[in-house]
Amino acid sequence: MTRPQTVRPGRRTVLGALALGAASSLTGCGIRLQKGSPAVPGIAHQAPPPDQAALLRALASVRGLQVAATRADGLWAPKLDAAYGAAANRLTEVMASDGIRVPTASTTPPAAALSAAQLGAAIRAGLSPTAYDDAVHANSANTAMLAALLAFDAAGATVQGAAPAWGGEQVSGATAAALLPSVRTAVYGLEIIAARTPARARTLPSAAVVTMDAARSRLEPAAGPKGPPARLVYPLAVQPTTEDARTTLARDLLSDVVTACAAQVGSARGTRGDLLALVHLWSDATALGWRWGLPPEPFPGLIG
Repeated sequence: MTRPQTVRPGRRTVLGALALGAASSLTGCGIRLQKGSPAVPGIAHQAPPPDQAALLRALASVRGLQVAATRADGLWAPKLDAAYGAAANRLTEVMASDGIRVPTASTTPPAAALSAAQLGAAIRAGLSPTAYDDAVHANSANTAMLAALLAFDAAGATVQGAAPAWGGEQVSGATAAALLPSVRTAVYGLEIIAARTPARARTLPSAAVVTMDAARSRLEPAAGPKGPPARLVYPLAVQPTTEDARTTLARDLLSDVVTACAAQVGSARGTRGDLLALVHLWSDATALGWRWGLPPEPFPGLIG
């Protein structure tokens, strides 16, 4: 009787069997391929780092706005250019430390210079629902960074005459109560600054009072019984008796509001309405601080 012909296995078959055997052994030991490694059947690749897509989108936005600011007209463009450059460097460092492959930045300049209004519109366009969702759903460390970038962008759009159209804010009682002390102190101090400023130079102090008083009016109903009682007098670190003292006091008051906003990022995580309300106040105080001479810096209110 003729035996069936024995077929010698090919080289690919042998290598495939060895690979599968090794794969089952490695997988059983919990070994995973590094990102970007060639695919091997049976061995899982490392999952992307947390928030990789969100951070890549943020970096692309920051780089694009820096390029736009480089060629834009107006007083604020060089300052925003420098700040966006610093933000891009910081984001790159964070992403590299997380194991995220950072794409090379484009060096192509814009085709034509932008006006201040066009730059403001470009910055405002970056305040998209996706950008807010990225900040809301990121892990705690990245939420703070992405929220600060949103506040920076909103402030940049504001000083360029393209303030965002706010809406959909729903600040929680606890967050509103935590923000009220700094906002009430700012309103009180700015009212005194406005009263002691000569009429010809009262435009900025008066606008600041209106802006911060509007914030107070939003926060007090939201805080409800959780809010601290209002006071007739609030302590001021600087007495606004001179122009320099008034400038110093205004900067300090607004910086305190910015710091208070940054401290509440954790409570806004996971809630879009809460984050919107926080970014609104955060950016208003940031933009007013810039107008009072504070330099635009990325991630306002965050340390490092």
